[in-house]
Amino acid sequence: MRAALKLALLVIVLSVASTGQSVVYSQSQEDDVRNSLVEAFEAVREAESVGGEVSGLLEDLNEALRLIEAGGEGNLAGAEEKIESVLAVVPVVRSQGIVSTRNQQIVIGVVLGLVAVSAVVVWRLGPRFFWSLWLRSKSGWRVMV
Repeated sequence: MRAALKLALLVIVLSVASTGQSVVYSQSQEDDVRNSLVEAFEAVREAESVGGEVSGLLEDLNEALRLIEAGGEGNLAGAEEKIESVLAVVPVVRSQGIVSTRNQQIVIGVVLGLVAVSAVVVWRLGPRFFWSLWLRSKSGWRVMV
């Protein structure tokens, strides 16, 4: 009887110890996932600062945060997959933002150049054009004194 009690006590202690280790491992894994989530949010913030469209990435990261909050090994694995996919896409979004910003600057420069050229043309040719049109429209008029 005493041997059975010792064996049962040993099984209980080992199961509690192994449960405690898995909880620690799970907590450590959750901390790692949270750290990579923070890293992903920082990468997305940097991509947004250069003009990238990050709304889809933020939705994915928010979904990963919800999975982390829900807990569980499956949820942590799903959150980690979402975070890794976001981290893989961030450089592409960042480069697209840089290209988009550069294109906007080029368009603004071209528009300002066209406005300047138009202003010079109107300034130089406007009076001549205006008076020629005025003379054509009023050429048939007679002045009576």
